[in-house]
Amino acid sequence: MLRHIFVLGVFSSVCFALPPLYQEKAALEKQGILWREILSSEYDVLPDVDIDSFITQALSALEGATKRDKLRETFEWAEDTMPADKGKFIHAYGTVFKLEYRAAKEAADLGILGEKSVPVIGRLSLAAPEAGGFTPGAAFKFLRTGKTGLRRPSVNIVVMHSLEGQGDDDFFFRHDFSSDLPPVQKPAISKDLDAILDLNVRGVFDRLVGNRKGEVSKYLFLKMFESKFAKVHGTPRHLPIDPFLVTTSELKEAPLHHRKVDKLVFRASPEAKAAYLTSRHGDYRLKLSDLPANIRLYDVYDGQGALLGSLYIAAKAVASGFGDDELFFQHHH
Repeated sequence: MLRHIFVLGVFSSVCFALPPLYQEKAALEKQGILWREILSSEYDVLPDVDIDSFITQALSALEGATKRDKLRETFEWAEDTMPADKGKFIHAYGTVFKLEYRAAKEAADLGILGEKSVPVIGRLSLAAPEAGGFTPGAAFKFLRTGKTGLRRPSVNIVVMHSLEGQGDDDFFFRHDFSSDLPPVQKPAISKDLDAILDLNVRGVFDRLVGNRKGEVSKYLFLKMFESKFAKVHGTPRHLPIDPFLVTTSELKEAPLHHRKVDKLVFRASPEAKAAYLTSRHGDYRLKLSDLPANIRLYDVYDGQGALLGSLYIAAKAVASGFGDDELFFQHHH
């Protein structure tokens, strides 16, 4: 198997090759192919990275990706594995779930979200190393059935509570996740932080922000992140969900009539919260792996609070090299 290697912003020139005609296969078969690769590369020892190296290398990788127009692939690449010369510089490490989505009530006008059963691959992760503040998020890949001569790419969604995270609170399920995020809040200091983005003089940053360096560093990184994404998308804080409003096997990509859904909200089930809190592991990835199969992981709501369906855990979750290095979730735009 060819491996795509990414370590702190270093990109390789190879990528994992999916089987021939993968996108023409049935959704369950696609899920099985991905899950076998995920299981076969489960970590013996979890990888880690320190926060200082992360910020330095992530900014460098972000700048390089923009120059090479690689950031655009985040929105336009429709495959389930990473393109060559691209790596995860945020949400780099996580835990992968084999899931089944079940609609609360079958409804044709909700597309995939109204289907009785949809195979899903999910990945729960932190945006940055835990030392920089606990910033949980999730990505879900709803797999669709193709047929001979018809490629059916998956439909993906990336959700969080906020880009800023929740500080020292390490309870992964503390908040609901949404496809629509609030603006980044500027730290309460008297200096004009936006101007600092243009400063390159060593020591000036420290003198301006004093003991708020950690908080301000995170703010500046997030503003830089928003700025780069804006060049190809507009904002990383809102992802459209129109692609979900087609069925797993529908031939037309833009059906004439579907219910209006402005955003998706993912709320962890009581069972998932309880299992996470009772885990004896320290690392959040292992806590997530302790969640038992056959329980609800998340309930999915629309922006008005109506229950659309639920995601059920189909197998024990794992942290794996394939999940971190190869698995790709398109940011629809």
